[in-house]
Amino acid sequence: MSNGEAAIKAMEEKAAREAALRAEGQKQLEKLTSVILTGSEKQITWANDIRRKYVLSKIDLMYYGPFPGVKSEAKVLKFEAISQKVMAITEAKWWIDYRGNLRKELEK
Repeated sequence: MSNGEAAIKAMEEKAAREAALRAEGQKQLEKLTSVILTGSEKQITWANDIRRKYVLSKIDLMYYGPFPGVKSEAKVLKFEAISQKVMAITEAKWWIDYRGNLRKELEK
């Protein structure tokens, strides 16, 4: 295999890994934002936006952070713990009230 062919193969493999990470991240986003929130229509809309942005920030760190695709056991366990908390909170009011302190509240 020539240097050019090797470079092309490496680029294709990298693109495939990145596509897999994007798909996995999208799956996590859908899962974590699928829980229906309770509250007024306005609260729910606002809280869904807050929750989505928070979840996206955690997915970015998990899948695309400083070492994309590298998932240490500690990183996975932390993400799973946060995921469980995110899915357990169904009150839109909670997301609105704690919007400025989500990291503190959910990453204890």
